[in-house]
Amino acid sequence: MRSTAAIPGPGADHHKSGSNDFHGTAYEFLRNSALDARNFFSPSYVPAFRQNDFGFSNGGRVVKNRTFYFVTYEGLRSSSQVNAITSVPTAAMGSGSLTGLGNVKDPLTGAAFPNNAIPASRLDPTSQKILQYWPAPTGSGLVSNYTLNELGTQDTNQASGRVDQTVSSHNNLFLSYQFGQRTTFYPSNTLCSSRLVPGFGCTEPERDQLIALNDTHVFGAGLVNELRLGYNRIRTNRNNEDAKFGNTVAQLGIPQGVANGVEGTDNNQNLGLPQITITGYATLGGATNLPQGRRDNSYNVVDGISWIRGAHTFKFGLDYKHFIYNVNYWSTARGAFAFNGQYTGNAFADFLLGDLRSTSRNPGDPAVRSFDSSEGFYAQDEWKVGRQLTLSYGCATNWTFRRRSVPTRSPPSTRRRAWCRWPTASFST
Repeated sequence: MRSTAAIPGPGADHHKSGSNDFHGTAYEFLRNSALDARNFFSPSYVPAFRQNDFGFSNGGRVVKNRTFYFVTYEGLRSSSQVNAITSVPTAAMGSGSLTGLGNVKDPLTGAAFPNNAIPASRLDPTSQKILQYWPAPTGSGLVSNYTLNELGTQDTNQASGRVDQTVSSHNNLFLSYQFGQRTTFYPSNTLCSSRLVPGFGCTEPERDQLIALNDTHVFGAGLVNELRLGYNRIRTNRNNEDAKFGNTVAQLGIPQGVANGVEGTDNNQNLGLPQITITGYATLGGATNLPQGRRDNSYNVVDGISWIRGAHTFKFGLDYKHFIYNVNYWSTARGAFAFNGQYTGNAFADFLLGDLRSTSRNPGDPAVRSFDSSEGFYAQDEWKVGRQLTLSYGCATNWTFRRRSVPTRSPPSTRRRAWCRWPTASFST
């Protein structure tokens, strides 16, 4: 799944450190639809749009010449209207009256239904239950009779803080923390399969956190060590809006959690409608790849030594990373059902009779758990051979370990790469 991390933006300079002087900034940026033009799908009015971006920063000293701080905050509140035109069935059509849709034939006899109306006794009960999820037409006619008018929203909060400490004339360290949280609602979007009727958008909550510790120590003339520790966590989900309807698969009588059925709810995660596709009409049901979620944790240790010895500048270091990847990814877990008119000559008539063109499902465990780590080492030297000649050379190696992957239970594996940079010369005049 796609991930749009809510990291601090341009208004929040989380790399900056405080000083002995106190400084701060504050800003506000507002944009709305007051000067926007009307679009094709809303010729009588301008779709609503409002974006409010605001924040502040502040830095200064805690203890003069020794301890400093710097903090930032940025907030975003955005809303925009989504408009689209589609076709939905009328109440008369739902009761079986298909006047104006051409001759609808009875698949049992091959002859047209009298008065182009399907008898009530022939209407499929599951199809009748599904009808409630289409909105009533907003316009006249049987085609392009509904205009979607929904509001998408995004709320973002981002903050960062940093504390610098001068331990001694030979030792400096800083601790930083970054936080980002975003909640976005998409009424109709490619992430949610672009449904054109309300109730089938998706919500995307995300929270990201990063903490880092950096320690720089001068051990003597020409010998410096820098140690960096880091931890990063990403938690993000994408939830189908129609989960609010509950376990509609069970309500519709579709086999669930059994052989030849669709997936079960798995602790109330797999809720909502199956996908209902009828040629010529708005599709019902959320995206077939929802819900989904990620919980990623990464740990990083980096240590580097710089040592100036005569005409040589040596650099040695290591880089260790450990990555924990947790994902839940449902795929067609509530099933997908399609009607195209191959039995009656009209797709909606096929739907009313319950005569399917195709069905699909994708059973399996939606959870994936993997654990990976890598270790790298490097050594290099810059040798000032003379006033006008410097040679640079070094070597590095990296090991990547795949500890475990669930549910595939892939065996542990190791991959090693090593490379060296042969001496390169630089001249100065």
